[in-house]
Amino acid sequence: MAVSSSDPPYQVKADGTVGRPPADPRAIAICLLIRAIFGYSYRSVYSFLASSRDYRDACGITRLPGYNTIQEHCKDVPEKYLDGLVRLTAALIMLAQHRTRCNSGCDSTGLSTRKYGRWLEVRNSRRKKKRRFVKLHAHTTTDAEMPFFLSAKVTKGYKADSKQFRDLEEYETHYHRRSVVEGLFNAFKERFGREVASKIRHNQNVDALCRVLAWNVLALAYHSSP
Repeated sequence: MAVSSSDPPYQVKADGTVGRPPADPRAIAICLLIRAIFGYSYRSVYSFLASSRDYRDACGITRLPGYNTIQEHCKDVPEKYLDGLVRLTAALIMLAQHRTRCNSGCDSTGLSTRKYGRWLEVRNSRRKKKRRFVKLHAHTTTDAEMPFFLSAKVTKGYKADSKQFRDLEEYETHYHRRSVVEGLFNAFKERFGREVASKIRHNQNVDALCRVLAWNVLALAYHSSP
């Protein structure tokens, strides 16, 4: 899978160093991805993987980190690393579809950091009301069936789109045509939820990007099926 074939998200101490052996950074990333796909808690991710040796082997996890370790190391996973995996899975989907171009567009949506916050109610409001949201800026395809993310970035809820899209529009050298992607965002929120649970800002961003990556993993399975 994409995580196993990529560089680790962060560096750990070298083998032979005194102290407890560190958790495998790739295992941490895989656990965070599984958490996003199934909507599990950290404890549930650990229980799910601990109960199935076959699933651990399929994921390439030789030593399963504890749930506290998964949560602790969430802060060490860079957001750029996750966006890199999003871009990699997008390229794999394009490869599975035997194409090099697609229709695409840029847009953004908010994810609440509280249980009952709704982006629809605050998206046109002032900065103060947007503080309880993180904002997902994304470049996506506009495919009729199972659209997917080409790249993504998460900011504070009140950040404007234009500056973020300068980075995401790198894809416009290969992919063209902006279009409405609200349908994708709605399906994305229906599948993975409209809020992020963590109280730590970086972990909120990681949670949102893991959901984007999870969507692409599911899209890759869909587009790769006969």
